[in-house]
Amino acid sequence: MPRFFFHLFDGSEVVSDPEGMELAGLCEAKTEARADCRGFAVEELRSGRPFPIWSAVEICDGDGRVVHREWCRSLIPMTPIDHLRDPVAAEDAQRQAARGSRPGAGS
Repeated sequence: MPRFFFHLFDGSEVVSDPEGMELAGLCEAKTEARADCRGFAVEELRSGRPFPIWSAVEICDGDGRVVHREWCRSLIPMTPIDHLRDPVAAEDAQRQAARGSRPGAGS
């Protein structure tokens, strides 16, 4: 099984993982990196520090090459822009669409 190393980049410096971990493949390594990001984010927030948006876990192979970078910001679910609209305007648009007219068409 290949050995992967998980180096934490906290936005300014890298904390190296000298031991690494044997895993079946890159998919399992990505899962481990996401868990490391979650753990780091929880530590930061519990300590009163801001969410580590610019931090990442770098997955390196046995030769020291970065094979994947998991950003802590990937833990934050992205919201479609439609959800950011005024809820009343969105509801009006849905009603008009259900009636078969376009918003602002003067139905």
